[in-house]
Amino acid sequence: MHTKLIRQRHRILSVLLGVNPRASLVLLIIFILLLLGCASKKNTAYNRFYHSFTTRYNVYFNGKNAYEEAYNQLIEQRRESYSELIALEPIVYNPSEPKKTSGGPFDAAIMKARKSISLHSIRSKPEREPSSKISAKEKAFMERTEYNPFLHNAWMLLGQSQYHNGDFLEAMATFAYIARIYKTQTELRDTARLWQLRCYIAMGWISEGQRVLELIPEQSPARRLPGLYDQCMAANMLGQKRWKEAIPFLQQAAKAEKHKLQKARIHYLLGQLAQQSGDYLLAVRAYSKVIRSNPPFELDLAARIRKTELQGRDNPRPVATRLERMARQYKYTEVQDQIYLAVGHVYMGLPDTTKALAAYHLAADSSKAKAADYALANLRLGDIYMARKLYTKAQPAYSAALSSLDKLHHDYDRINDLSTKLDALVVHVAALNEQDSLQRLAAMPEKERMAVIDSAIAAAKKAAREAEKRAEREGLLAQQEQNDFLSQQDNRQGNRGSSGMSLQQVPGSTSGEFYFYNPQLITQGKALFTQKWGQRSLEDNWRRRRKDIDFTPNEIESDSKMTDRLSSDASNTDNSSVSPDGADAPSNEAGASDPFEPAYYLRNIPLTPEAMEASNQIVVTALEGMGQVFSDQMELPDEAIHSYEALLNRFPSVSNKVEVLYKLYMLYSQIGQPNQAETYRQRILSEYPKDPLAQALRDPEYLNKLRNIRQYEQKIYQEAYEAYMQGKPEEVRRKHKELQENYPTAELLPQMAFLDALCYVLEGDNEGFKRSLQEVVQLTQKSDVAELAQAMLAQLLNGRKISKGGYKELDWDLRPTATEKVDSILPPFSLHNEPYCTILLYPSGSMDRNAIVFAVSAFDYARFTRYTLDAIPSRRGEYEQIMIRTFPSASVAWYYIKQAYDTDGYMPKLTDRAILFPISESNARLLDEGRSLAEYMNFLQENFQGRDPELLLMRWATVSGRKLGEKTDEKQSRQQSGKIESDSILPTNPLTFDIDRSIKEENNDSIALPAAQPSLSADTVSTNPLPSRDIAKPEPLTYEDTRHLYNSRKEQEKAEKRAAERLKKQKEKERRKELKQRERERKERLKQRKREQRERAKQRKQQLKERQKEQKGREKERKYRLKEKEQAKRKQKS
Repeated sequence: MHTKLIRQRHRILSVLLGVNPRASLVLLIIFILLLLGCASKKNTAYNRFYHSFTTRYNVYFNGKNAYEEAYNQLIEQRRESYSELIALEPIVYNPSEPKKTSGGPFDAAIMKARKSISLHSIRSKPEREPSSKISAKEKAFMERTEYNPFLHNAWMLLGQSQYHNGDFLEAMATFAYIARIYKTQTELRDTARLWQLRCYIAMGWISEGQRVLELIPEQSPARRLPGLYDQCMAANMLGQKRWKEAIPFLQQAAKAEKHKLQKARIHYLLGQLAQQSGDYLLAVRAYSKVIRSNPPFELDLAARIRKTELQGRDNPRPVATRLERMARQYKYTEVQDQIYLAVGHVYMGLPDTTKALAAYHLAADSSKAKAADYALANLRLGDIYMARKLYTKAQPAYSAALSSLDKLHHDYDRINDLSTKLDALVVHVAALNEQDSLQRLAAMPEKERMAVIDSAIAAAKKAAREAEKRAEREGLLAQQEQNDFLSQQDNRQGNRGSSGMSLQQVPGSTSGEFYFYNPQLITQGKALFTQKWGQRSLEDNWRRRRKDIDFTPNEIESDSKMTDRLSSDASNTDNSSVSPDGADAPSNEAGASDPFEPAYYLRNIPLTPEAMEASNQIVVTALEGMGQVFSDQMELPDEAIHSYEALLNRFPSVSNKVEVLYKLYMLYSQIGQPNQAETYRQRILSEYPKDPLAQALRDPEYLNKLRNIRQYEQKIYQEAYEAYMQGKPEEVRRKHKELQENYPTAELLPQMAFLDALCYVLEGDNEGFKRSLQEVVQLTQKSDVAELAQAMLAQLLNGRKISKGGYKELDWDLRPTATEKVDSILPPFSLHNEPYCTILLYPSGSMDRNAIVFAVSAFDYARFTRYTLDAIPSRRGEYEQIMIRTFPSASVAWYYIKQAYDTDGYMPKLTDRAILFPISESNARLLDEGRSLAEYMNFLQENFQGRDPELLLMRWATVSGRKLGEKTDEKQSRQQSGKIESDSILPTNPLTFDIDRSIKEENNDSIALPAAQPSLSADTVSTNPLPSRDIAKPEPLTYEDTRHLYNSRKEQEKAEKRAAERLKKQKEKERRKELKQRERERKERLKQRKREQRERAKQRKQQLKERQKEQKGREKERKYRLKEKEQAKRKQKS
């Protein structure tokens, strides 16, 4: 039977192989053995050959093809602005919008590279005879980590794919790992380091890249690699903005580059750098090479424009004419913005700013993509208008540029800051211009005024006719768009019905998942949208010419029209219900909302004394606002002086004249014109001799003192605060008066006034406290303390009373728990072999918490890099606490203490009221649960003498004011701490500069403030003798009694432990509840603030739009009048 089966198998093999069955069986066995040998990771010469061969022509081959396809698609589809320096090599995402997820078009190559590494890596050492000698070459071979001779290509493919995906951190880590596993192969190691340098440069980590570059020896073969080294060095120089030094590396990189389009890009970048460096001959040659390489249309056009500019440097006007002629050709319609931008640059080089302005306007208006060239055109417009001091025109130009400008652009921060300042300025400028125009119309005779209005009406009618014609033309295009839209929807529905594809399935999503659940598809979609449509503002119907046409089906058309009609009626009612001077007007006033009627223009003209007074008030506010923006935000003192002097000339009796005179005095002193400054100083002294500003200006050293005002007011406030803490109200008032007389404009005056008001609490003067709070609220309406003072005043006005008291510092013996049996519940401090932490305590308000946290973190990072230490700030009573954790043992924590108290540490730089001490985690919990800090210091002194704690204990003696080892009875300490009523409306922490506290209201009818020097009656002790009784002779204890006592003690310990745990859980629960409540309140405040900001921004934009609309109408009216005059002149001549 067995022989028969073997014969059947032989026949099957002979049929399959067509050869001798016995020989076929032998070949099959050999083939199987070969497969098993190749599958194993034994490091033999045959295995190395097999895995190298399979890697090269199987997985790696497919991965390399996927990489090249993705790279070609990336470089061919990338859209970039050629008006500024282009990037050396494109990446798949916009660097101004960092990637949120890894991955991209190179994922297929990454997958293949990882598969090659996982399947064909050989890490085991080759076998050899122990007795045989080993040569230097064999020794170097044995020291390798990876033995597959081709696998380094898969590693490099992995890193390069991650790099071009934009995952620079992952790529950097990959190349660093390659350099480590191929550390014995110099060329491979240094090649990986070169790519690591490129990753650092792409992330902007210049210093780290320089350190990697220093690791590559001068004689390394990697420095002689064609193209790679030159591109890396060029990227390094470009990252450091060393433009001229990058040119020779780019020349060599262009010679070695094999990709046609990338080679053209490098030549174009070379031309840009040469043109920027003044080597115009080299730039022309580079641009010529770009043109000869037959690049894409946009790159070819940019190169021709740059070359034309350089060739016409000696005679620029023909160059501008040639470019303008080019822009009018139909084939350049899509790139007119680039051409007109170049024309503007040519005219600016002449210089001819008038024609440059016209060219930049054409560039902005003709832009289709609204991308980088659009932003650059508006940027140039804004700069020209700023130089001409035309701020109302510069503001919209900068705003338009900012919407399309890349956040990594070198001018982005400047434009963003300037645009914000101009937004604040242009509101005042527009209001001033509007009121001046209206007042000029009001001053005209009625006949002239009506003539102006009639011309405005004629211009409005002409504009309406032109708009109607334009609407007819665009209506046809819009109708065509509507038809195309509906036909596309019909086709899409038909395709969906036939294929069964759901709305959740999109092209490119093989899994059928929802599009917005796939970050990779979202990233690709954004890139494709930008490529096709450019940068678009976020608005509805962005693609349509006319946004007033509805594409919705007919059945809901009537509803939308009804809504539009109702909203239109409501707006008309609102506009016609109020007259210009604020009086009620009839809602059906004829012509009030019709731009073709005179009443439409007459309603805003101030023809009555009341209306003129309101207009003047708007002018005063506008001039003051302009001066403040010019001086405080834009730092243009000359413009601010012009605004304030215009205010004084037009309104000599303005209400805040003394403040305007003082600002002019300071501005003239700032620009170095002492004579003018002295003029305004004398005016203040003569016109307002009793004003606090005049009293301060009488000091000839006022300006010198003003330069040191910050240090002085900090010093005097600290002295007043210490006097308040010591219960010396007269000293506080003297300091307040001194600061007010010498520096009436000091920033800390509101805080000082509030501290002065609190002194009445020390004296128990309820009426004086109320009166002082009213003065604080009136004088400091815009300060931080105003809100706190207002809340206290509201409580006092509601009938609540204060109780005499003040603030006290932290009582070191007072325990945080309210229980009287804490000693019986909590165990004592003990020594444990567990992690330690250190705690830094310092008085609240004495130092800036953020600065201290930064100093502690910097010290930890510099001295204790082996440990991961966290600095956690919190509050402990009247002291701020910073916990530094976690140290592995007590010895490390004590070493940290010694380093911190050393002369080079941070403790000597802090106040002498600060203390730093080590504590184990279990003892820290005891400290939080009820044990006092004084007890722990005694515990340190008794148990850590071997750690030399003298410096720490000396600081403790200074802080606590007691001798080492001194103990204070807790009951006595509570008596000394003073009585603190529970219904106080004041916070229980000392007053600091940053006041942002909530007021806790109780149901009591009085306000209790802590006393500075409490006068509590001492405990009375009865002197009567205690009753005596006979004490029975103790009986001997039995075993049962001992057992009972032991069980009782155990039960008591368990009960105490449960009570302590319940107490701890209750505290944690209350703490979490309080934190959640605070977080909810904080979020609600943030939401409210954001809502208010959005509302203000919306109102500001609406005002700007209205003013711009009116300005355009006036401009059209002027042009219409000019045209009519020209027509009249021509008629007269004829």
